[in-house]
Amino acid sequence: MASVWRLAFTFVAVGLGFCHGKLCFPDCAEMREGDKVPDPTNCFRYYYCSDPEGTGDLIHSSEPLDCPEGYYFNAELHILECEPIVPENMHCTALCNPCEVKCTTPGTLIPNVNDCGMYKICLDNGNSLDDVCPSNLPYFDYETGLCSQDSSACYNLCDPCDLYCTHEGKVPDPVDCTMYYYCDPPLLSHFECPNDETFNPDTLVCEQSLTGNCTNLC
Repeated sequence: MASVWRLAFTFVAVGLGFCHGKLCFPDCAEMREGDKVPDPTNCFRYYYCSDPEGTGDLIHSSEPLDCPEGYYFNAELHILECEPIVPENMHCTALCNPCEVKCTTPGTLIPNVNDCGMYKICLDNGNSLDDVCPSNLPYFDYETGLCSQDSSACYNLCDPCDLYCTHEGKVPDPVDCTMYYYCDPPLLSHFECPNDETFNPDTLVCEQSLTGNCTNLC
């Protein structure tokens, strides 16, 4: 019975599309040509919005731009510009990690950040169920919540080699598994695991390696 339910649910979901869960990407919705929007992962960067086909569907630039040194990007809707950093202000708030796509509502579809041919179905208990796009629609479009033939619709914002300092706490060093960073946005402090231990990116603590070696994230 469970497999029949899953097949039926998948058919409806892939055919109709559902609102996606909590994603982390520059949002040009309701913006105008040439408007700037914040980089949701970094309070010192921003993206431009543009309408490539003149249809009113704006997209963000492929790469973010950096604010000048000593400036941050003010994400308030009535500002949306780089402004001088004021020490007593909170500049880096409400950041998100593009590699942590979370379910917000049961029944929504969210991308698998490691495989564009797969997606996740959000369940009632907050967990998710992995599923695969059909062969005739091999790519999951994270914006529409539909499988499609367009590979450019893939969720490609998670870079395992990038270091996302979005909330206070430990984050792994992507190029050295014996080290980690302590993040206090936007500040980072580098640490080495003691006693030849390796940093576990799941538990976020240094542990003795059972194999005597470790694998870097990138």
